[in-house]
Amino acid sequence: MLCFESEMELNSKSEGELDQRCRTLCADLQAMRANPIIPGEYKRIVDETEAAQVLTISELQAQIQEVMARISTGKAEGDSLQAEIDEEARRRDAVMTQGAVYKNKASLNTLECTKVRRKREALAFKMDNIPVRTVVKQVTKQKVIEKFPSVPFSDTYILDKCFDAIDNTVQGFVQTADMTGRIRTLSTYDPLVVSLLSECDRIESVVYDREDFVELLARWRESLVATKSPSKKPAVTLVLKAPGKKPEPEPEPEPEPEPEPEPDVTRDFTDEDLLLEFDKVDEDETGFAPRLDLRMHLQTTVLEQMPSIQSLLTMIKQLDVMILEREDFAEILDKWRAGLNRQLTDQATGSGSPVSVSVSAPDLVSGSVNVDMVAPAATEEEGETTRVEYSDAEILAEFDKVDEDETGFAPRLDLRRHLENSLLEGMPEIASLIELIKALDVMILERDDFADLLETWRHASQPVP
Repeated sequence: MLCFESEMELNSKSEGELDQRCRTLCADLQAMRANPIIPGEYKRIVDETEAAQVLTISELQAQIQEVMARISTGKAEGDSLQAEIDEEARRRDAVMTQGAVYKNKASLNTLECTKVRRKREALAFKMDNIPVRTVVKQVTKQKVIEKFPSVPFSDTYILDKCFDAIDNTVQGFVQTADMTGRIRTLSTYDPLVVSLLSECDRIESVVYDREDFVELLARWRESLVATKSPSKKPAVTLVLKAPGKKPEPEPEPEPEPEPEPEPDVTRDFTDEDLLLEFDKVDEDETGFAPRLDLRMHLQTTVLEQMPSIQSLLTMIKQLDVMILEREDFAEILDKWRAGLNRQLTDQATGSGSPVSVSVSAPDLVSGSVNVDMVAPAATEEEGETTRVEYSDAEILAEFDKVDEDETGFAPRLDLRRHLENSLLEGMPEIASLIELIKALDVMILERDDFADLLETWRHASQPVP
């Protein structure tokens, strides 16, 4: 009990001391609230921490500004690189376009080289096979006298002197004035060349193609042959009688000898025979023959004996090559023979209308015989040619047919021949367009230039109101 009481007193004393401390702490707290006092150590720590944070913030701001500067620099570099990429893309497109143009030019150069090579081969072939006409030069008193070959000049000699001698670079065309001047010189030695000079004076183009000159020579030679065979008129004898005298008895005319029957020179040449004629032109057995020489050989040796070969000569004339291969000639023979067989079949089946011939009795007074020939009436299919009006788009489509490689270019001569063979029969008005193409002084015609030429031709063809 005493222990408990002592403990109680001790606890009461401790409680009093604690209460006193609490009151003291409360008073101190109240005083601190009224007058706060920051400890120096704590303030130092807070200031150091604040200074460190301010320094960190400034460093971060500096880093942010540096990063922003890098971003702006990178953006500027990106814009510059994008501009360079666009410029490179434009250059690439320009180079591709220029490459396409160069490719077209390369194709044209290849085409020209092929033509030049073929012409060189043809010229070399002709130089090796055509008989050489020698020109003899004599020197008399320091004057050179040149002896021309015997007149009339041949087509080969005229072609050599008036065209090939000017075309030294084997371009295939010459100046028309130079060619006409040489023909004028030859006309002073050969009177027959005067008519050829007249034909050359009608040429309007500045330059002239070799193939056109060969065709001109062929037409000129045909006109000469036609003028050399005029129809013979019977001679008329006029007998004058003196007045007052009896007419002397006329001597009885001697009986004219009966004309001998002309031998039949017609002959049916087989394909093998025609191939043998090809071999005659191909003297060196190369398997090739010049197209013009082959046509002239067949015309002079075979046409008189086999008139039906005229259609074969037309097919050979329409070819666009200078040198003809033997196998190609055999294929042309097959096509020509098939066409002849179709004609014979049509005649055998009676598809054609016969020609009626009526012969009346001779008149006793005049001794003449009346012969009436009635030609068959032309059918609608045979008598009329279907006229077609081709538009500019359709004519440009014909240009594209000649331009097989789709280069945008076509040889002028091939285009003109294609229009003559394909469109001229159905649309005769296109002849003026063909003349415009023929008058051009270029070898290769561009598609855009041909479109402009079409527009000019259409405008000129419109009737004036």
